[in-house]
Amino acid sequence: MTNYPGRRSLLVCWLLLTGLTVVSMVTAMADDGPHGTLPLGGAAVGLILALMAIKMVLILRIYLNLRVAPVAWRGTFASFVAVIALAVWAAHLFSG
Repeated sequence: MTNYPGRRSLLVCWLLLTGLTVVSMVTAMADDGPHGTLPLGGAAVGLILALMAIKMVLILRIYLNLRVAPVAWRGTFASFVAVIALAVWAAHLFSG
């Protein structure tokens, strides 16, 4: 028995990543006006960043096989994901 994810897990993860990407794209394009793209609001950016964080966790856990790593490694990378998402969201909120 190996600790590597099976083909089914990889396929399901890939489908989830694809679906989350489509949802992110639709969310980003929802603010399009008749004369071009309008700036995204804080809620839309927050949703896109939350979807990005979910995608990052899926990639780390499944494709990079972090799911079998020690708890300290998983916690460290989960913290990195949260800090990155919150920093980008804060930068967006305070820049506009």
